[in-house]
Amino acid sequence: MPNGFNALLYAERLEEGGFSETQAKAAAHALADAIEKLLASKNDLGGVETRLSQKIDDVDLRLTQKIEDAEMRLTQKIDDVDLRLTQKIEDVEMRLTQKIDEVDLRLTQKIEDVDLRLTQKIKDVEICLTQKIEAVEVRLTQKIDAVDARLSAVELSLRHDMAQMEERLMLKILAQIDKCKAEMMLLMFATVVVQSGVIAVLFKFLR
Repeated sequence: MPNGFNALLYAERLEEGGFSETQAKAAAHALADAIEKLLASKNDLGGVETRLSQKIDDVDLRLTQKIEDAEMRLTQKIDDVDLRLTQKIEDVEMRLTQKIDEVDLRLTQKIEDVDLRLTQKIKDVEICLTQKIEAVEVRLTQKIDAVDARLSAVELSLRHDMAQMEERLMLKILAQIDKCKAEMMLLMFATVVVQSGVIAVLFKFLR
């Protein structure tokens, strides 16, 4: 056989191994057919490879085209989604900005109202405290004036008492001086009398 397989020799060996002649020939012919088909398949492998390569290229081309088409569609969808989301974001930002401006305006108005009320309350409290301070000042001034008047009266009374005490003291001093003068006069008179008596005695004695 052109493939190098000897079917008769293979059949004889099968018979030697216990196969019948019919079984051995059938097995040998079957193996020979299989080998011939295998060899034919190997010969056709190049053509099959070429066809498969062409099919792979075709599939790759179709898939590449489909991928590009899908990428284009997805890119378009992404652009559309981006555009819609950008528009929605801008709309949300505009609404939020509007709400923020409204809230800011309301809060500013409330702050101004609170500031106005507090300013008025501060002025009222200031007026009330000023009036109270003035009233306290008037009362304290009156009390100070009354104390000053009492102190002036006490001072005047003390001066009057001191004048009276000085007058009484002067009178006592003058009286004591007069008394001392009288005692001195009496002493001097007594001395003169004594001296006169002594002189008289001396005169009598000398005679």
